[in-house]
Amino acid sequence: MSIHDWTRVEAGVFHDFHHGWIEEIKRALNGGILPEGYYALAELLDHRIHLLILDLHPPTPRDPQGIHGAVWEEITAQEYAAAAGKPLTLAAYESGLSVRAYVEPVAVGDTLTNMPLFLEPGAHVLVPLEATYQRAFAALPRRWRVVLERSGPGEAGQGPGV
Repeated sequence: MSIHDWTRVEAGVFHDFHHGWIEEIKRALNGGILPEGYYALAELLDHRIHLLILDLHPPTPRDPQGIHGAVWEEITAQEYAAAAGKPLTLAAYESGLSVRAYVEPVAVGDTLTNMPLFLEPGAHVLVPLEATYQRAFAALPRRWRVVLERSGPGEAGQGPGV
């Protein structure tokens, strides 16, 4: 499966998928990827945080180089230029004496690669993004999967939601 064009559906559809994907990632991490003494909880931030951003939306006027570009400029005062033809970004941040970013530019249609999630400086686990994305996508209502899997120009769907 490849990355879908989430601009083809209403924001609430992506929001629902996003919550499902977070849960799938959390289940994978807590199901044996994380070493003893570590655990994943959704939406929990703390000091000296290591961060993994999965930006599957194209840049906007508010973030013309994507979310990673905005974050990187904020924490380093350096500009980031998004890769031509790869407007979406997967970015893993390692927080130690300085912040390092491991960036994977992607586009709609690309297969997701595993990305590092740093546990401490110099130590990480790989997050199975493709497998968790597939499980979360499979749980999306069929009506929206069909819209996202069409190969032609996008159409925001109509009809009742739940």
